[in-house]
Amino acid sequence: MGPVVIALACILAGTAYAPGTPIPHPDEPTPQPGPEQGFAGTDSTTAKAVEGCWFSAHKPFVLHTRDRYVHGQAQITRCTAPAPVYCHLQSRLQMWVPYSSQWVQKGEWADSGWKTCRPGIALNPSYRCPTHSTQHEFITDTWLTIVTHQAGSASNYVNSPREKFTCS
Repeated sequence: MGPVVIALACILAGTAYAPGTPIPHPDEPTPQPGPEQGFAGTDSTTAKAVEGCWFSAHKPFVLHTRDRYVHGQAQITRCTAPAPVYCHLQSRLQMWVPYSSQWVQKGEWADSGWKTCRPGIALNPSYRCPTHSTQHEFITDTWLTIVTHQAGSASNYVNSPREKFTCS
């Protein structure tokens, strides 16, 4: 199935892809829309076959209400067949700083290193909140980079939904 046929099938099915957006492999289910899912891979206009993986960034969470640690989670949820040769997943927590109107990295990058691509690779970045009792807003920022069988590469990032916590 060529790229024009796939694009036409997507249009007829009601799925529109902007120019340059990776088109999912025809044998893979279309990922559910949502702010925390991404796809890193090749599309059929630039490669012989679509190769890539879907990944997600979950909104930050605390384990219990008096916990000073904020946690994030990122994971590879599924890959095309064939899967890319190597994947590199990275994730971090960011906190909104209102007085400077910007997101600031908190804690260290969680980093999978280069691994054979497969669903289930997961990371859990964490950050210990300051001791004062104020409300902070966090996101989980996640990157996935892949290397394909045709020696190509692709990357993409996704941010989780925002979550507010009162650090105590």
